[in-house]
Amino acid sequence: YEQLKGLGASLDWEREAFTMSPRCCEAVQEAFIRFHEEGLISRDSRLVNWSCHLKSAIAEIEVDKVEIRGKKEFAVPGYDRKITLGVISSFAYKIDGTGEEIVVATTRPETMLGDVAVAVHPDDTRYK
Repeated sequence: YEQLKGLGASLDWEREAFTMSPRCCEAVQEAFIRFHEEGLISRDSRLVNWSCHLKSAIAEIEVDKVEIRGKKEFAVPGYDRKITLGVISSFAYKIDGTGEEIVVATTRPETMLGDVAVAVHPDDTRYK
């Protein structure tokens, strides 16, 4: 909302809502289904270009793709120091109600703080 406020938008900020809140999610789901049925949107398995600095998705044309092999440091806008990329980090989540844990590997460990669930392939015998 800060972007909109900064642009001078004059809105009723008391009525702001998150699209997936219980109050809105049924209407949002209905809208997406209708848009899909009308061919206005499509579903695909592609990456979204997310900018942590902008806190927004950015267009493909705004992305400089760089193929890296292994650990490398990059200067990233909005950060005072270089960011290390090309590293896979592993960490374990405790499985609720058991003494077990599940290990997750990622190149973006900062996202773990927003994790609310872990999905595994239904045919993976390790999690039966």
